[in-house]
Amino acid sequence: MTRAHPNGRGWLLSAISAVLITGFLATSLLSYGVAERRLRHTIADEMLPLTGDNVASQIQNGIQRPVFISSEMANNTFLRDWLQGGERDAGRVQAYLQAIQRKHSPRAAFVVSGRTGRYYGPRGLVKTVRADDPQDAWFARVRDLRAPYELNVDVNPAYGRQPLVFVNYRLLAPDGSFLAVTGVGLTLDNIRQLLRSYDVEFQRRAYFVNERGDVMLDSRGGVGQNIRQRPGLREIAPLIFTGSARPQRLTYDAAAARYQVNARFIPELRWYLLIEQNETRALTPLRNVLLLNLLIGLLATGLVLAVVLPTVARDRAQLRRAALTDPLTGLPNRAAFDAALARPLASGVPVTLALFDLDHFKVINDRYGHPAGDEVLRRVARAAQAALPGGALLARWGGEEFILLLPGDVASGVPVAQAVRAAVEDLPTGVPGVHVTVSVGVSGARTGDTAGSVLTRADQALYLAKQRGRNRVEVAPDPAPSTPDAG
Repeated sequence: MTRAHPNGRGWLLSAISAVLITGFLATSLLSYGVAERRLRHTIADEMLPLTGDNVASQIQNGIQRPVFISSEMANNTFLRDWLQGGERDAGRVQAYLQAIQRKHSPRAAFVVSGRTGRYYGPRGLVKTVRADDPQDAWFARVRDLRAPYELNVDVNPAYGRQPLVFVNYRLLAPDGSFLAVTGVGLTLDNIRQLLRSYDVEFQRRAYFVNERGDVMLDSRGGVGQNIRQRPGLREIAPLIFTGSARPQRLTYDAAAARYQVNARFIPELRWYLLIEQNETRALTPLRNVLLLNLLIGLLATGLVLAVVLPTVARDRAQLRRAALTDPLTGLPNRAAFDAALARPLASGVPVTLALFDLDHFKVINDRYGHPAGDEVLRRVARAAQAALPGGALLARWGGEEFILLLPGDVASGVPVAQAVRAAVEDLPTGVPGVHVTVSVGVSGARTGDTAGSVLTRADQALYLAKQRGRNRVEVAPDPAPSTPDAG
């Protein structure tokens, strides 16, 4: 006789422990790797581009109108005639700019004469621009522009201490010569608040830089810095300033962290919009979850080993019940019904099938939602179950279809089917304004029937009930008897 090894059970437990721990570690690490790659791709392909799209869209929507206003001013015949007429009666241009401000509500509206350098605003003559004044350098720049306008962020003491986005539009004479600069000024508050909201809510730094790399607006207040001097970012700066309208995906490393950057050119401002996120920081919660999962897994493995054997047996029984039960109604499901039908078909015991379907059920789901439809199905199941005699089996066939397995022939099964139909017709559905009925198809099993053949006849009878007006019971007709051959 062979003796059992005294350490056989310990070896088995050790093997099970090794398998569980190895499997858990492998699963955790693989899951983490998948989640990490997915998060990286989500940041690069979805989060940052979406943020950039939203900011760019807000800017485009906000800039289009003032650019249009400035264009109208630059093409206004009154301004052109007034300037060419020697700028007489400054009150007229003052009244015009006041009208612009009342109608469109810009922070500033102005005309600067190319001949005299006089700067006119809604309150009259503001100043005279001078070539030797650094604050007036913008005027010479706009005068020599090839483009019809520029957007410039500047502080004009006439409008307060806050910087404004000025739409500077060139006003030309009919012969194409330069007459003046006209346009409007906008506050940066809405753009600044938009950038800050993305930073606060999503920890994504959003900022604008000009073609020299100077930060013009920054969700973190870094205005005046130059990205060509920032560690890590300066290495990818040449890739940013390409003038391409297509967003670029870039990464850089700085201070032991990796950053993902979405960069795009905003033609309306002629600035570059950069949206960046600290990838390392974004991955930190994921790594913490991994470590926590590993610790919990090691502790759980010990507990699992203590209860695994009795639990397996209990779970198998529960799984079997779950596999044969419809989770919504608690009725037997199709698999359970198939098994129950197979027994009388094999033994030749007479049985009747009644297949019924809720009328116009799709309307309930579409109009009241699937939770309401689920509640109706549960109530129909309870009402039908209550109307059944002993020995009958009610199962959910699928969707809004149910099926009955009744002992006996069709003659005894039809009254039961009618009772179920009537019970559903009188059913309070629990959904205000909703009334349900069912159409029923009945078929008896005959000698030589298979599950498929008797079910096909029941389904045909159900279809006939639908055709004949619904809320009714139809019995599958017996096949015509065959005529024997003449002998």
